Amino acid sequence: MKNRIITSVFTFFILWASQLSAQDLKIGAKGGLNVASFGGDFGDVGPRAGFHLGLYCNREQTDRVNLQAELLYSLQGVKIEDEDIRANLSYINIPLLAQVKLPEIVEGLSAHGGLQFGFLLSANQKGTFRGNSVDRDIKDDFKGLDASFVIGAGYEMDSGLNFGLRYNAGLNDINNQTDEDADAKVNNQVFQIWVAYQLWSN
Repeated sequence: MKNRIITSVFTFFILWASQLSAQDLKIGAKGGLNVASFGGDFGDVGPRAGFHLGLYCNREQTDRVNLQAELLYSLQGVKIEDEDIRANLSYINIPLLAQVKLPEIVEGLSAHGGLQFGFLLSANQKGTFRGNSVDRDIKDDFKGLDASFVIGAGYEMDSGLNFGLRYNAGLNDINNQTDEDADAKVNNQVFQIWVAYQLWSN
C-alpha cells in the first residue's frame, strides 16, 4: 500500500506539471548528507549522520516561482547519548515545494518551502551496550507516516548542477510505543546539505 501511495503521488505531480506547461520542466537526481535527531521528549539522544538520495521534478510556474516534487530515500534517526548505539530510521520521503527565485540578491539563488510526507520503511537499533552487541528491530515503536515542514535555500548553476541547505521540522508525533515511554512526544528533525544535477529538461 505504501509503495502504491508513493508512486501515485510522484506520478501525479509529473503528469500535472507536464499538462500545465510544456516549458521549463526539469528532472534530475540529488543526494546529500543528513544530520538527524529527534525533537520532543525522547530522552538523552543526539544527532546522527545519515544520507538521502533520489529524484526531483521541477516546473516553472511564473517568472519567480517554481514548483518542485521529490522522491527520496532518507536515512535518519538518533545516537543514544553516552552509549555506542544508534537508532536508524529509513524513510521514503516526498517533499512538495514552492521555490522562489532571488535574482535581486544573486543570480541562481532561490529559497524554498513546503511540506514533506515520509513513509517509514524500517527502523532498527544497532551498536554496543555495556560490552554487548545490540541489533534490534524497533519499527513497531514508530508510526508509519511522518509529516514535516520544509524550509531551505539553493543555488543553481548554468551547467545544471545545483546545491543547497534544507531543514525538515517534523509536525506529527511519531512515537508508537506502548510501554512507559508511550506518552513521550517525538518528532523528526533533519538538517540536510545536498547536491543535485539536472538530467533532462524541455
